[in-house]
Amino acid sequence: MSTLERGQKELEDIETIRFVTGTLLEISAERIKHLREKFEKNQLFYSEINDLYSLVKWNAARRDELAQAIPPRDRKISIAVTSNSRFYGSLNRHLLDAFSKHIDAHENRSFMVIGSVGQRLMEATPHKRRCVYVSFAGDQPTQSEVRHLLSQLESYREILVYHPQFVNVFLQDVGVLDMTHSTPLQADAADISYLFEPELPRILSFFETRVRYLLFQRAMLESELARTAARLTTMSRAEERASTQMAEARRSLHREQQTFDSLSLLESIAGTLKWRVATKNNL
Repeated sequence: MSTLERGQKELEDIETIRFVTGTLLEISAERIKHLREKFEKNQLFYSEINDLYSLVKWNAARRDELAQAIPPRDRKISIAVTSNSRFYGSLNRHLLDAFSKHIDAHENRSFMVIGSVGQRLMEATPHKRRCVYVSFAGDQPTQSEVRHLLSQLESYREILVYHPQFVNVFLQDVGVLDMTHSTPLQADAADISYLFEPELPRILSFFETRVRYLLFQRAMLESELARTAARLTTMSRAEERASTQMAEARRSLHREQQTFDSLSLLESIAGTLKWRVATKNNL
């Protein structure tokens, strides 16, 4: 293959990469718009449900009614939510770095990693044997998958979920959700008395099932939003790099073409001169 053919093939490859990254960029931009609207639509509702759950649990503990709704539990677990697919930049790795530090700081605790990418990354660390690994069919679990997972977590008194946190389109962080509200309320809550209807244990029993489900789904939605934002940024950078490389490849191909044309012209001139000399000698 000549230099020109190699240059043309390289340019075609870069143009294909740019087309793919551009397409993924457009898909991510459209998806993040949909996810952000969905995330912000019920943000106040989830925040109030979260606070209410904490308040109900605190009151049940203060009135010694906690054991009537929740069997005694001593086990604790922390969960890291990663993805099954890639193209999310360093988001999964940053989350697992924070999760690994959490593992180092806690001995008497169980650990779970959700997502095949997280499993591959954790198996390359000293913590691989301390974690249980779970993968959903996709990055976003179905309702049945969530219910099955939560049924496995019923025996845990404290559940912390490490998940990608959406800050803005250009910045994602690591969020930590306390699904069981094991952290005590602020002191000012102690001065407020509440009447509960129906009975407090029944209310708390409902919160221990339905509200956990809602809070976990909320964390998964924010994780998907953060991952989509990370993919948007990654694809934008990839498209910029592809555009830069494509411009350089075109310049290189143009130089090669000029060199080829110059050599062809020199060969033609040399052939003409040679023919003239041979013709002159034959005269």
